[in-house]
Amino acid sequence: MEELGRVGAGLLEHPELAEYALPLLRADFEMCDTYRAAEEPPLDCAFVVLGGTADHHVSRDELAAWRVHTRGPFQMEMMPGNHFFLQSCRPLLLEKLCSHLEKFSRPAGRREGASSGDNRR
Repeated sequence: MEELGRVGAGLLEHPELAEYALPLLRADFEMCDTYRAAEEPPLDCAFVVLGGTADHHVSRDELAAWRVHTRGPFQMEMMPGNHFFLQSCRPLLLEKLCSHLEKFSRPAGRREGASSGDNRR
């Protein structure tokens, strides 16, 4: 976890908390190491892929690779922070999520910047 740029505040200092959390984290890492995606057709929905600018474990190319999984609009945004930018940039992240949800919940003809062409970016 230290390599990823975050050890939960106090996690390793509290044995009872570590005893509870470490099996969950191990299972999470094992799933990431062993999961193999099945070949599926692309989805007909928008994808917004977020990454951390200082994440040295997930590259921009790896984030951009999600593009093949949608026929809809695709947008990739980089947030300040490392692999755990979800925690360090929570207010900005929530603002962006709300903005995207609002944009994609509108009917296609009423979306800002909607065009009849390919919406991929």
